[in-house]
Amino acid sequence: MIATAAVVLPANQRIQKRCCTFTGSVRQLARPAAVDQAPWCVRWSGPSYRASRVDVFSGSWPEFHTSWKNVKVFCTTRNISKSNDLMKYQKKYPNYLEICELDLIAENSSNVLTNFLNDRPIDIFINNAGIIGDSNQHFKGVSSNSWLEVLKINLIAPLLITQSIIRNIEISNDKKIYFISSKVGSIDDNRGGGMYIYRSSKTALNQVVKSLSIDLKPLGISVISLHPGWVRTDMGGPNALISVDESINGMMSVISNTNIKNSGQFLNYDGSEIPW
Repeated sequence: MIATAAVVLPANQRIQKRCCTFTGSVRQLARPAAVDQAPWCVRWSGPSYRASRVDVFSGSWPEFHTSWKNVKVFCTTRNISKSNDLMKYQKKYPNYLEICELDLIAENSSNVLTNFLNDRPIDIFINNAGIIGDSNQHFKGVSSNSWLEVLKINLIAPLLITQSIIRNIEISNDKKIYFISSKVGSIDDNRGGGMYIYRSSKTALNQVVKSLSIDLKPLGISVISLHPGWVRTDMGGPNALISVDESINGMMSVISNTNIKNSGQFLNYDGSEIPW
């Protein structure tokens, strides 16, 4: 039987009904070594990591029938007609993957997601939406239009979407929310300057995470900011330090091993804490 009762990301505890929700495009999902057969539900949505905001899904897809039993995937994409790889996987795993078309910055995005999830609980919700923005982010080169676009996607949309489905998270078992942030948003770690638009959007996102961790603690919901590392993707470039597999496996391990006690923290993909 396929477990579809909750929405959340990995947990290698006892097998429960789990569902994992992602907002934002992700390049690859690799099987985590720390996770056995915990049933999850995964959803990708929102703009891509590319500045053009064209949704991309590529890389390997886990072999659910051998590795991830009882897994249901809810995947949302900004444009289904352009998500060829995603459609290919949906045809291959029709019982494990559902696709919903959703643009996070559209006015009705919250309603679309709410209607899509209905009353299904979300154990782990991952806000992964993000873009770098205009390449001209040095002093005297920043424009307000580019800045506003990045803030809408990296900061405002993730909070609004979280607000819209908080009830789904509240009625779940694990009650976990993860925001994919970036180490460049750390004020303490800023030694290079520049990157005004992207840095500020992630710094502001971290403040949102901190406030949410306080506001949602009475509901038993944990909220954590997670840095994926500098990854060799279209966004990170070929000279980045780690592979997609290393990043994904590391983050899944972090998600599996964090709970309400870690709420309000800013964590690296390897589990170490990053100063705000």
